[in-house]
Amino acid sequence: MKNIIIYCNKSFDRDFHYLLENISLYIQKYFDVEILEVSNSYTINLFDEEVILADCEILIYIRDIDSFRCISFSDVQSQLISFLVRRNNPNDLIIHSQYIVSEFWSNGGYRGRWKPGIYTPFTFGINYEQFYNRRMLIKNKIDKFYFNGNHLTVGRGSIPLLKNSEFFKKGEMVDHLKYLDDAIKYKVGLSIPGAGEICFRDIEYMALGIPMLKIEYATKMNPELIPNYHYISIDRDDDKSKLNEDLIFSVGMERDGGELYAQKYINRFLEVKDNNEFLEFISKNAKEYYDTYLSDKNNNRINHIINLLEL
Repeated sequence: MKNIIIYCNKSFDRDFHYLLENISLYIQKYFDVEILEVSNSYTINLFDEEVILADCEILIYIRDIDSFRCISFSDVQSQLISFLVRRNNPNDLIIHSQYIVSEFWSNGGYRGRWKPGIYTPFTFGINYEQFYNRRMLIKNKIDKFYFNGNHLTVGRGSIPLLKNSEFFKKGEMVDHLKYLDDAIKYKVGLSIPGAGEICFRDIEYMALGIPMLKIEYATKMNPELIPNYHYISIDRDDDKSKLNEDLIFSVGMERDGGELYAQKYINRFLEVKDNNEFLEFISKNAKEYYDTYLSDKNNNRINHIINLLEL
């Protein structure tokens, strides 16, 4: 009997699908592994309980120490994470990209361990280095902050208010390569939470060397992104000692947006837009973070994730 079981999906639409597949392949290379691929129903049987394994998750079970290791890119508390919370086994480890959600749900006496995770760009196989190099050759970047993405069904309410600002550019809905080629022309990229606080565009900005403007992260990454070091931060009005439930509510308020948020984005952009030294500092630090922890180059992100899994 194999000592390690890997429960996984076979989906290949997003970059995180390929990352999860590569994690599985890496573990198979170095450990004695049984692979259980999920059927179209996405349902797995764990100790006689039917549990949905989403396409953004992978589950590893180590038999001899009765330990589940879960990696989840879910924007919310998934059914798999809920199962692990109910199991309440101190040997289990959950690595969740939208960590603040997990941290909130762990406040009820959960004995297992949680870790912040990482996040990925949207599309697999993009040569971000090529676009980064293009950006480095643009001497006179457009003196605006930029956003492109869904603001209708996700409900990013600040975007319609910003569209009339002379300092803001809302990109057109184009294919992904054209989007990247458009984004690199601007001084700053705006990030507003979607279903989860951390978004694909955040990681893409870092890969492209575009200084990212956002309200200070409530969600942690691993390692943490440092305000005004890895991104241009706007102070979060909340008392940071508040419960995570309040911070989750705050992220939702930020996503919903309004005049207050729109003006905060504009004001912070005006504070930094002519400070080229600061913008280059942010760009450099974010790119170094991406290269070290989030890039496929030299298997950096795989090695990072394997270290987090503690296999």
